[in-house]
Amino acid sequence: MRLLESGKRVGCEVVGPNRTVRWWFEPGQNGAEVEVFMGADIHRYHVSGPEATASVAPGWLGWIKSLLGIGSRNPAASGSENDAAPA
Repeated sequence: MRLLESGKRVGCEVVGPNRTVRWWFEPGQNGAEVEVFMGADIHRYHVSGPEATASVAPGWLGWIKSLLGIGSRNPAASGSENDAAPA
């Protein structure tokens, strides 16, 4: 898995033995563009979730980066006390 960044979009790429999947997220959008590469074939999908977007959750980007091993592994270091695990 690796972090992807393109303009305002951020995403991740997961490479497997039979396919590569890229998930793209854009600020203010409630969903993701998903690209699935299998050999010479490319399939694209749009997936969406409930009304609230991830951007309303304080520190969400720092949390994602910590899961990917980029930056601090401490979610509280993202600058949001709301992301810290309960005591």
